[in-house]
Amino acid sequence: MKKSLYLFLLIIGFFSFFFTTHAAPFVSVIYPNGGESLKLGRSYNITWSQQNVDYVYIYLLNGDSVVDNIVNQLPVNINASNGSYSYTIPSSPTIELGGNYKIRVSAYQSGIGDTFDVSDSIFSVVQTDLPKVDIKAYSENMSPIPWDGPMTVYGKVYISWEAQNVSSCVASGGRPDFNGPQSLKGSLTTTAPLSGDYSVTLTCTDGQTTV
Repeated sequence: MKKSLYLFLLIIGFFSFFFTTHAAPFVSVIYPNGGESLKLGRSYNITWSQQNVDYVYIYLLNGDSVVDNIVNQLPVNINASNGSYSYTIPSSPTIELGGNYKIRVSAYQSGIGDTFDVSDSIFSVVQTDLPKVDIKAYSENMSPIPWDGPMTVYGKVYISWEAQNVSSCVASGGRPDFNGPQSLKGSLTTTAPLSGDYSVTLTCTDGQTTV
């Protein structure tokens, strides 16, 4: 009786180990999963949850058609529960502006099998709104100063700006005492030196494009 019970437990242990080690792959798209607006030329992290997967293929679908093979046979950690891949929406004749797109992630476990998942609903590809900056500069007597060229000026200088489609603007200048502020809409007053060159730079960015 003891020998039979011992053998029975060994058999159960063997099959438990076998099926745990060779469980079927699973994948589920997390982002983009529907309703998003992705901009041409911008980078996004495609993300998914996974189990028992050691490599994936990722596709961009427009309707039922593949319009971009994003990545082929991308190795992933078989023990990881999530995966991601950075993808830049390309300007391509096959990618039209509109809202009929989905992501497909095909997942594989070598020698075992494969599965796939697509975005739950469609998302849009839209035109990118490039950063725009309107800058004005005046001398102490309120004479306009050309922002893109040299001009002889003494005393105080007044500068104002307003930016669109950006996340931050930082002003910096040619003197150690001038660095800042950070704002999408702002103004500053500085004093030009009596001699020598003096420059002011305004850098605005949306996180990917800088002007």
